[in-house]
Amino acid sequence: MKKRKTNIFVLMSIFLIISSGQDIYAATAAYLESALLSEAVVLMDGETGQVLYEKNMRRRMYPASITKVLTALVALERGQPDGVITMSHDAVFSVEPGSSGIALDVGEQLTFEQAMYALAIMSANDAANGIAEYIGGTTENFAALMNARAREAGARESNFVNAHGLPDEDHYTTAYDMARITMAAARLPRFLEIFGTDYYEMPPTNMKDEARYFWSTNALLTGAEIYDGVVASKTGWTTAAGHTLVTVARRGGGARKLIAVVMKSAMQTDKWADTRALLDFGFDQLKEVTFSAEEIFQGNYPVINADGSSSRVDLLAGGFSALIPIAATKGDIEITYDVANAKATFSLKSELRGLTPSLLLGEVALTLRPIQEEPPVPSEPAANENDGDYAAEPESGLGFARFILLAVLVTIGLFASAILVLFARSRAAAARRRRRQRGF
Repeated sequence: MKKRKTNIFVLMSIFLIISSGQDIYAATAAYLESALLSEAVVLMDGETGQVLYEKNMRRRMYPASITKVLTALVALERGQPDGVITMSHDAVFSVEPGSSGIALDVGEQLTFEQAMYALAIMSANDAANGIAEYIGGTTENFAALMNARAREAGARESNFVNAHGLPDEDHYTTAYDMARITMAAARLPRFLEIFGTDYYEMPPTNMKDEARYFWSTNALLTGAEIYDGVVASKTGWTTAAGHTLVTVARRGGGARKLIAVVMKSAMQTDKWADTRALLDFGFDQLKEVTFSAEEIFQGNYPVINADGSSSRVDLLAGGFSALIPIAATKGDIEITYDVANAKATFSLKSELRGLTPSLLLGEVALTLRPIQEEPPVPSEPAANENDGDYAAEPESGLGFARFILLAVLVTIGLFASAILVLFARSRAAAARRRRRQRGF
């Protein structure tokens, strides 16, 4: 049996990291980078889609039976629990002999819910085909629904041609895409209930007199590898795909879920160990941090318009949440505002990179609210000396001329009055002289 070994140089690196004062987050990162044996892995925040750790997460891989997570997502969104599935000849005999199934027969009937438990617990390929025909009419139509739903979930580098995951060159995905698909499925309470169950009893059918008993072989749900907090899990294996595993876990009764995907593990024990290591890291070395709308808000922000002119806007956004190393604080997070694309980007400072391949924590959409320019305040008109019934005549060249003319006329009048007064006085004086002369 292949044994997991930890390189002595990795242990020395961890010792140096701790002794140099760096937090255990970085030490765990160094260990994981060497210890994970699966060819492709990803740890994702099940609430936001934030990638917390990855290794070859964009590499094209064969999924094997973790395909059934997408099958369940499409089926649960479209099917009814009490719907009746009747197995067709193609549904029964198009799967490989000896592959996983519950020995359904042509014409056998079971409920949609019974088929879903067979899909999740027994990884039944015949039940997967029955579900596909029940939902899509044909397995080909159902595959088209799978691909459309995968793209909607953010899985854009995958292609699915069947509902069960048996080998096909055109049936492939990536660890990242499977995490996105699982994130969408984990929002359905029925998915968590069905894929978190380790035992189910299926009653007799129209062609089977005895009940069928489904026992899970998923070691994270039952057996020696039980992991505290697992709420849903699905295994897979084919020669081409190797061992694959998708797991959803939640701790302490909290709503936040972590999603771990491991693909192409050489040994079955590797996928259990890799999943445990990823989830331990996520739960033990990361913490949640949130930003309120007020903390993201930017007021009076300068922008350049399409015509080259400048203006100012308020930048508004909803809240933001992310998982960061336990030793980090809000002060270690940088916010970049991209007005052209109307988004704000949150990133960790480079010295806190640790094992996170990308410093990107996430993005939020921005709303740009234009700031209206205040119109100029008009000046107050001059007070009117009249009784208010008439507006004051505005000052103009004509008014000034009238003023000059009036002044000239007044001056002439005064001058004429003065002459008349002088003339009158002169006549009076002359008369007085004549009277005196006659009196003598």
